[in-house]
Amino acid sequence: DAKKRLGDMFDASDYLLPDAEAEKLKFSYRYIPIAETPGILKSVAADIYKEDLERSKTEVTAELEAFRAHLRGALIQIIEGMRKTLTKPDGQRRVFGKRFFKNLNEFMQTFDGRNLSDDGELEKLVGELKLVAAGHKNPKLLKSDKAMQKKLDKSLEKIDESLKAMVADDGRMINLSMSS
Repeated sequence: DAKKRLGDMFDASDYLLPDAEAEKLKFSYRYIPIAETPGILKSVAADIYKEDLERSKTEVTAELEAFRAHLRGALIQIIEGMRKTLTKPDGQRRVFGKRFFKNLNEFMQTFDGRNLSDDGELEKLVGELKLVAAGHKNPKLLKSDKAMQKKLDKSLEKIDESLKAMVADDGRMINLSMSS
């Protein structure tokens, strides 16, 4: 199917064989029957259970930190994409249609459900971003009003800087810049 759609641009090396793909995919899970702890402790040494519980806590904490880093990184990419459009040199085509706000709106609408780590810092920035976006929702006006474009860019820049500082403070600074 891809070969037909891509024609001359098709490169078979872009597509892994099912066995190679399966090797890259790893999935593991464990059940920790917390409600049945007293019964389990009768048959399992308490120290082994305690070690397993601590290891599980560590793994869950690491996963929540990964969620936090992912959400912050995703928002950085969205904001940088918007700023890239806002700061294009004069004469280059700038597109301020509904699509301009699409990724940002989707992020803001789904943030509460995806904020698994209860990231209060990011929640505060998303609140600020909602206020900024609410004041700039008219694509036609945004397209023609350079002062509005500058104001929006400055607001996004401030939020972007705060986000990057949060990512750097986490010790997880990853170059997410779309301009690299």
